[in-house]
Amino acid sequence: MKKLLLLLFLVFPLISTDIKTETTQPNEAVYICTKSKLKIYHRNPKCRELRKQCNASSIRRITLKQAEQMKQKACKICFRLQNN
Repeated sequence: MKKLLLLLFLVFPLISTDIKTETTQPNEAVYICTKSKLKIYHRNPKCRELRKQCNASSIRRITLKQAEQMKQKACKICFRLQNN
């Protein structure tokens, strides 16, 4: 039983990969809110979380590479929905 649990703890991190690395390209367009203090980028400019944070005039389109350089994190809603 201990061996099985140990095996699960060692294998699970290898199986659960970061969603964005499998589905995005560095030059892909993403969207950020320029007025928000939250550091989150979105795949869809109509994402409900982006709309909660920001009005339309404060949404800016940038590349994924730029967003990562700005230390932004992927929106869990935008990036989760694409893989379902």
